Amino acid sequence: MRTRTRIDANGNSIDAPPAAHAELLTQFVDALEDRDPEALTEVLAKDVTHLTDGGEVKEAAKRPIEGAERVQRFLLSISEKTGDDLRVRPAYVNGRPGLLAVQDDRVHSVWSLRVVNGQIQELYCVRNPEKLRHLDRSPIDERDRTPH
Repeated sequence: MRTRTRIDANGNSIDAPPAAHAELLTQFVDALEDRDPEALTEVLAKDVTHLTDGGEVKEAAKRPIEGAERVQRFLLSISEKTGDDLRVRPAYVNGRPGLLAVQDDRVHSVWSLRVVNGQIQELYCVRNPEKLRHLDRSPIDERDRTPH
């Protein structure tokens, strides 16, 4: 059976099997948790873009951050600020590979990723409490309390 692959306007593959997404997400989360700049840069496309929606309440980047090195530095600075209190786990967000970040047993942020040719091309982070309210009604259940 052949797998259908979508191609963007530049001829880049934008779909990958779920197992490939899972592996990439694991590498991304591990790089963040280890605060490993080289490993983080490896999973980011050279021209990656990071966008954040913090609403009017949460601290967020005001403009898109572009380029692997700049995005990597930004992500590592967030990791340093939040320390080990922020737990990140892979999730699917609006049908895309993504991440759910939890702090103090509450949703901190939700990340949607666009993957192109096996690398993260775009990160969209939602921190806006108005947009996360439906996810934040109760503490995350017991199985999510232990970092993996």
